Amino acid sequence: MNKKVSRFARLLNINKRQAIGYLAVLWLYTVHEAEDGILEGYEMEDFADILYSTESNTIVNALVECGLLIKTEDGYKVSGWGEHTGGGLTLRAKQKEKRRKYMQKYRTKDSEKKYPEHLQNGNPLP
Repeated sequence: MNKKVSRFARLLNINKRQAIGYLAVLWLYTVHEAEDGILEGYEMEDFADILYSTESNTIVNALVECGLLIKTEDGYKVSGWGEHTGGGLTLRAKQKEKRRKYMQKYRTKDSEKKYPEHLQNGNPLP
């Protein structure tokens, strides 16, 4: 177990599973809303919504104290984000662009062309 995660759990007096749960929620949110790991303009109230907790001040302060979250002038940054997700997010962006181009191939203004069968069923990949 990562020392920072263990310290985070101790600071909040919770078990490691709960600590990992808070981190997972934060990281999943960050992947979808701030792919660069920078939560610019975020305030404590925003973290209450993200973490589904009324104790967001305590949680965010613990994340900062143990080095999992970095306080910046404009908000927060997830520590080590680029090191741990850079390749994965680049791959995700490439796949997204590939899907976009594939779908664009089947779009027309007059809708004469139909989507391939597998796309009509909601499956984006052949």
